Amino acid sequence: MLSAIEPVVSTFDPAKASMGDLATMEDAAQSKSLGLSIPYDCTTAGLAWVSLGAKTPWDAVLAAAGSTAPGTVAFLTAVRDHRANKVAKVADFGVAGCDAAIAAIKKGVKGHASGGSKDIKDMSLGDGLKLLGLYVAYMHDVQSGACPPDKLGNDEYEFFGPMG
Repeated sequence: MLSAIEPVVSTFDPAKASMGDLATMEDAAQSKSLGLSIPYDCTTAGLAWVSLGAKTPWDAVLAAAGSTAPGTVAFLTAVRDHRANKVAKVADFGVAGCDAAIAAIKKGVKGHASGGSKDIKDMSLGDGLKLLGLYVAYMHDVQSGACPPDKLGNDEYEFFGPMG
């Protein structure tokens, strides 16, 4: 699978990519890999096949990518970082508690929106992953009852859109 998606993702440059670029590249890689017959046991890579998510053995995936399809490493590293946001905690982003998370999200959205980003897809990959990660962690805390709901407004919800 890695060598099949390599031609599609080898041009991905995390230093120049936006969050939208990552989403586009993920869609392209998924479209390419859907046509593949992927065995449950990827013996050529020495890995049991798993979907790429927060619980993926990323060190093993990246090691296999480096030896079998080096053009996928930068893309897969960005995917790993994006998926890690799904299990991150608010404290992982340098904020302590709900109020600080709310303030940081509002400040981040306002700052990036005034800087020309109409939504999260326009943000640079690094900045976008940090802000999206904080937002996802906060929303998880809202869903679990650890943080109060209804503290973010339409500006924030619209900024994150389907990526949030």
